[in-house]
Amino acid sequence: MHQHHVLRSATSAIRRTMLGWGTVSVVALTFSPLLLSSADAANAAPSATEQSEQHSSSWHVAQQAAVADGVYELVWSPSLKALFAAAANGFENERGGTVYRLDPQTLKIEQQWTLPHKAFGLTFDERTPTLFVGHTLDQAISALNVDSGAIKTLQLVEPTPEPVEGEEKPFGPNPREMTLDPVTETLYISGVGDDSVVWAIDAKTLTLKKTLPDFGVWATGIVVDSAAQRLYVSTYKDSSVRVVDTSSGEIVARWAAGGENPLNLALDAKGHRLFVTHAKSDTVSVIDTRSGKIMHQLDAGASSLAVKFDAHAQRLYVTQRDAHRVMIFDTENYRRVGEQMFETMPNSLAFDPDNATVWVSLKQPLDDKYQSKAPDGIARLVP
Repeated sequence: MHQHHVLRSATSAIRRTMLGWGTVSVVALTFSPLLLSSADAANAAPSATEQSEQHSSSWHVAQQAAVADGVYELVWSPSLKALFAAAANGFENERGGTVYRLDPQTLKIEQQWTLPHKAFGLTFDERTPTLFVGHTLDQAISALNVDSGAIKTLQLVEPTPEPVEGEEKPFGPNPREMTLDPVTETLYISGVGDDSVVWAIDAKTLTLKKTLPDFGVWATGIVVDSAAQRLYVSTYKDSSVRVVDTSSGEIVARWAAGGENPLNLALDAKGHRLFVTHAKSDTVSVIDTRSGKIMHQLDAGASSLAVKFDAHAQRLYVTQRDAHRVMIFDTENYRRVGEQMFETMPNSLAFDPDNATVWVSLKQPLDDKYQSKAPDGIARLVP
């Protein structure tokens, strides 16, 4: 289907609720909350007082660089000592996507691969070594072998015809977040839409094993606990977390997410904790995965987007796109131990637990034609 038609349909669906995923339009639900226009970004920017206060944090920017138009998810490979970034290359054009390999220190581009569709989601299989890339607007994913450069693409949903004039096209399902179960070699993908699904993909062959239904309106975050055989999926509209038994593919529980419009998830498997960010709540919820009850609410001071848990350091990293801020929490006492403000909008995260390093993608505001005046960037944070 023509890229412009897909974008217009997705944008229409998102604008029924709010602007702001990682994700413009459907992309907004993919990695940012939804879509921020330039005016929204200006209104959300922190005051000078807030910036001066937050810059006093021990965490600071060690390196920052402009990378490309439409940078979204990041992945760190400990085995390759490499940082990878997915880029959509803008929206109102016919270009496909790009995956970049960057020097983790200097953030200079070392290698790049061109993909058939615009790139948003990203996850990595260290053993193969294969990057899985989500093509949100095209309802597809690709597998990129970073050794050989071989690319294979799987269409998850056959494109539906454009609606007749005056009717609105149903939204989704579109691939948003991905999580890899290394034990069963299954890649799970949240399919965000008016009737959301989860796709279970054979990571070895990039074939569809099963489509799991009944994930409500706008399935967003997803994370797997291999040992417990549990998959956790956040659903935006009903502010819930659905729990899937991965051995059967059945939904076995539904929990309150602890806030309004949950977005992304991070798992502390050993500590039995699920961390949940929210688009319309100023807390990050901590759910006990043994009971489904709320253990704690982290005071984030604003709505949050991306979240990563560092089990080695017992730290939680959180982006706040609207507030232009990255926050770091100690997960043993739930205290805030670091912050960093940015002029642009922090979006996605990756981290290296061995070297106390965090990378964050930085989004530029978009105009009403989904164009930015400068490339998106990446920053490296250290304590």
